[in-house]
Amino acid sequence: TNPAGLGAPNGVSVDSGGSLYVTDQYFRVLVYNSPLSTGQSAAVILGVDSSTSTTQVSLSAPSGVLGLTAGPIVADSGNNRLMVYSPQAQQTTQPGQFSPSANAVIGQTSFTQNQANQGNGEASAGTLHTPVDMAATSQELYVVDSANNRVLVFALSPTGVSGAATRVIGQLDFPYNGTNIVDGRGFSFPGGFPAGAVLDNSSSPAHLYVSDTINNRILGFRDFTNLQNGQSADLVIGQPDFNRSVPNYPSGDVNAPTASSLSLPTSLAVDSAGN
Repeated sequence: TNPAGLGAPNGVSVDSGGSLYVTDQYFRVLVYNSPLSTGQSAAVILGVDSSTSTTQVSLSAPSGVLGLTAGPIVADSGNNRLMVYSPQAQQTTQPGQFSPSANAVIGQTSFTQNQANQGNGEASAGTLHTPVDMAATSQELYVVDSANNRVLVFALSPTGVSGAATRVIGQLDFPYNGTNIVDGRGFSFPGGFPAGAVLDNSSSPAHLYVSDTINNRILGFRDFTNLQNGQSADLVIGQPDFNRSVPNYPSGDVNAPTASSLSLPTSLAVDSAGN
């Protein structure tokens, strides 16, 4: 809680009043009032809590911070959420409380929750998975939702931001979170990990099946002999469509397999009956 020191600072922002916000490795945000001077101590420290659980005060590996007129917003990466605070002049603490409480949370349904995508296999317009940075215009807040491979865009007003995102950048829709947009044309193979392809010569034309390992699916191509560059697959196994890559869909839980789901499929074989 030393207000004069920093440990591996990473996120930095300045608000319209000249106050400086800095995140560091001690799971906190230090707020320095303007005018700034050498050796200055922080006026407020966000994120310091005596509790070991997720609370309205605590932060876990915060990275990005954004100083806004309506109050700072912190990308609380380890808790898969954004913490929204009142303006510094309005920030208060309860007796025995070192850091002020956030007044709103984005990405979780309460201040005590911290699961990625709220524990669901898919992303949504209202969930986050390791948000790391933010930027804003006068009307919109842009959030780098890193583990969902996307940027979410929220409506921003003079009083702040709340609710679900209105747009998504980097994915075709809110539920999707695969790397480089998952569709029927691409594969994702892990380095040093087995992957496979097999021809079904019992059919005419021969079918091609490929284990798209990292996308947790099998892609099938109906006509192997006439494949074209960039051609989309005709069949997907393990996902409900070509745009999803959820392990053991729909749960996202690698320990909960079902008869229709896959998690990191590797080798393939086809018998004489085309199974």
